[in-house]
Amino acid sequence: MNFDELTQKAAMYGPALELDRIVSPSARRHTRRVLEFVWILSLILSAASVINVPLLQYQHFFVGGFLCSFSAWLLLALMQAMYNSYFYMDLEPTVREAGLKGTIVPITYETATILRYTDQDATAGFIHSPFGVQLMGRLGISPEAAEHFLAARTKKIESAKLHFVISKLTATEYAKVIFASDTAFADFLFKRTIQARDFTGACLWVSTMQYRYKRRLRWWSRENLGRVPSLGKEWSYGRIYSLQQYGHELTDGVSPQEAGVVKEVEQLEAILVRTTEANALIVADTGSGEMDILYGLIGRIQAGTAPPQLEGKHIYTFDASLLIDATGGDKARFETEFIEIMQEAVSAGNIIISFTDLPTLLQSAKAIGADVVSLLYPFLTSRGVQVVALADKGRFHETIETNGMLMNSFEVLRLAEKDERLLTAILETEVMRVEAETGLYFTYQAVEAVAESAVRFFSDGIPLDKAKDLLAEIPTVLARSKKTLVERDDVLALAAQKTGIPQEGKVSAEEKEKLLHLEDTLHAHIVGQKEAIDAIANTMRRSRAGLRNPNRPIGSFLFLGPTGVGKTETAKTLDDVFFGKDAPMIRLDMSEYTGADALARLIGSFESGKTGTLASLLRDQKYGVLLLDEFEKTTPEVHNLFLQVLDEGFFSDMHGKKVNARNVIIIATSNAGSDKIFSMVEEGKDLVKEKAAFIDALIEQGRFRPELINRFDGVILFHPLTADNVSNIATLAATK
Repeated sequence: MNFDELTQKAAMYGPALELDRIVSPSARRHTRRVLEFVWILSLILSAASVINVPLLQYQHFFVGGFLCSFSAWLLLALMQAMYNSYFYMDLEPTVREAGLKGTIVPITYETATILRYTDQDATAGFIHSPFGVQLMGRLGISPEAAEHFLAARTKKIESAKLHFVISKLTATEYAKVIFASDTAFADFLFKRTIQARDFTGACLWVSTMQYRYKRRLRWWSRENLGRVPSLGKEWSYGRIYSLQQYGHELTDGVSPQEAGVVKEVEQLEAILVRTTEANALIVADTGSGEMDILYGLIGRIQAGTAPPQLEGKHIYTFDASLLIDATGGDKARFETEFIEIMQEAVSAGNIIISFTDLPTLLQSAKAIGADVVSLLYPFLTSRGVQVVALADKGRFHETIETNGMLMNSFEVLRLAEKDERLLTAILETEVMRVEAETGLYFTYQAVEAVAESAVRFFSDGIPLDKAKDLLAEIPTVLARSKKTLVERDDVLALAAQKTGIPQEGKVSAEEKEKLLHLEDTLHAHIVGQKEAIDAIANTMRRSRAGLRNPNRPIGSFLFLGPTGVGKTETAKTLDDVFFGKDAPMIRLDMSEYTGADALARLIGSFESGKTGTLASLLRDQKYGVLLLDEFEKTTPEVHNLFLQVLDEGFFSDMHGKKVNARNVIIIATSNAGSDKIFSMVEEGKDLVKEKAAFIDALIEQGRFRPELINRFDGVILFHPLTADNVSNIATLAATK
């Protein structure tokens, strides 16, 4: 589809586009409000003049004012009705107007608006359109910068040369075509560190905001009218006095799209519409968005878009602590009240009970001698009431997974952890609320940075909660500088301040000098071993420039060589020079982890309840050097653990919670093959050239697996010290 064909398809919105050209939507809206006020006031005064003699002489003015203002208002209302029939056309799956019955809408109204601003210059028309103006703002590009780019161009992309290969062209898809076609525009954005992913994400954000705005404006839609409570319908259901006493109804429904839980809500609906055992157990880390599924379901019920079987349903949460306190911890009273609550829910016929912390309910009841599972089981197998229970991953395995009665009664719905992209989509809605409350304006890159920081720097908590906490602190921090535009660097600076981890890509003058001369600094402490020092220095420079893979450790090295040649000293020096004296090196002697319990001692044991040494150390100190001495002596299970750490930058502890290792340098030392190194040096061989053969020999001996070797950024061979090296070390020690 070329540009001319696209313009022809945009003609389906012609009357609405023309009205927008003549009078803007905001001007029409304000005019209607003024006229509405005038005719209502005139009508009141006309009625008052009938019974008020002094006003009677002005009655003809009041009547005339009413007739004129009402006629004008009615004319505008009719024009708006005509406008709405075109403006909201792309919200429907099919088009019934203009002879296009039964076909998919080929173009959205926002895209048609862009075309109205476009003549021969495609990029200029896009940037000047309302969508383009809003997009540039969200990318942090000022109108002056955009105009300067347009004026300085040497080549323009002609609209006639654009080509589109999509059945329904949205504003985002149109923007992607512009980005791909105009290399000068792409370079302009790239110089401002805006890549294709950022551009597309910002387009989707702006499109989503416009789409939600249109949905809210169309108050007569089924979605909006479905939120209006029905009259008399609730009278057909029974009362739930006890449940209301020990719980509360969830009423603030949200759109599953806005909460980022569309798939999960659909899965929950599929479970709840069953004829038997329609109960769901949501397993997730506490605070990772499990309640969003319930609020998303409420939103669909309120909007009238949920399955018919769920129409009119109410979700009540149950607070076990209130019931236990009310019954004084008496087992018999607790059981009686609990059964009465469930029977009331069955009698009501429209109740979904949510146990937001099922493990706590089971344990609290067990403490007073009550067996909740036996009390609950008859209701779980009936059709009278539905139950949605929540449990965190650790206690699910501990208290629920081993209970066959519960597992047979619930369909388990495991909630996956939200990645950065999904977090960004969820935060976009939260950002709009923060902007409305504070007057700040967030760029898309800033929202991305909040999600990125939550995942990367605060992995010991729930990413969504950490992201919202970080977002909540931004207004306070920016208030000190009286800044209203929130950019990526503002967010990363706050994250660096909270964690102590430097902001990648932002290097101070002092740190720049340190990086440039890092080899010299290391050589001042380490005699010889040029290859090791050069490899470390280059890796650190890439990391601080932001060029490393953010999902892996800062750097990872395997130091191989005889004892006493400087492997451990190199790691210590790097930690002191680069991370400073306040960041002590994390050191583990792997020769102490050779037994069958080695892995459990590092990550923790679920059976014993003991926390892992490695997990605790990395949670306490998130940034620095992790030294693994005598790495070859530990068990294959521990090697497998570090296989994951080196590849993904994290591991899970005994409770299944992530431990972040992405902000450390991992250095493993080993004496494996020392005799081979000695013999190679004696034979006059070059260790650098023979390194591949040496590593192959270690693999053949079973010291290390090839996949583990390949995960390290560098495998460094330390050569034995020569007489000159020993003399230099003695001189160096004497000067300290």
